Amino acid sequence: MAKSEEKKKEPEKKGASEKKPGAQTAKKESGIATLLIILVPIIVLFLVFYFVVLPSSLVTVPFTTFKSNYDSAHQVAIFVTYSNESQFVNEANCAIAVTEALGKNPNNVTIYYSNSTNCVYKTGPYTNISVANGTRTFCISAVKSVPTIFLNYSYINSTVSTAYNLYVYGNDNYWGPNCPLEVDMH
Repeated sequence: MAKSEEKKKEPEKKGASEKKPGAQTAKKESGIATLLIILVPIIVLFLVFYFVVLPSSLVTVPFTTFKSNYDSAHQVAIFVTYSNESQFVNEANCAIAVTEALGKNPNNVTIYYSNSTNCVYKTGPYTNISVANGTRTFCISAVKSVPTIFLNYSYINSTVSTAYNLYVYGNDNYWGPNCPLEVDMH
């Protein structure tokens, strides 16, 4: 009897190790369905972010959109980029004029002055101003979370407005004794 039982078990082992083609197809289809369940929401979220959220902060918008966001924000920034002392003086004077023209509480405006390597910025209220030094990278990352006006020295005059940033490029004549941006901000 023992021999006949062994012979019976052998075919069962062979049959158990053989895979049915229908079972593999079902497993593949199940895996594909699971993958689609995971990927479809991720793709939809990416597309919503890319076409709805991202454009509102990066695409050029009318100046009034930026101004509205700037006016409604509690904390704002002005970022001055310069290469030499005369550029610094002209742009710094303009940054102060813009701050005054905005009618914002000066304690809620941080002004960053940056050259190619470092950055100086005010800390504390205007009644007791102190300055701090930081790297250019630190200052750029600090302004990413608030509406910011970027004043940049350039050979051409232009302005680019996004929902939360205003990029102003100007030459010697633009930044001269008068600050045209200050007039525009009224």
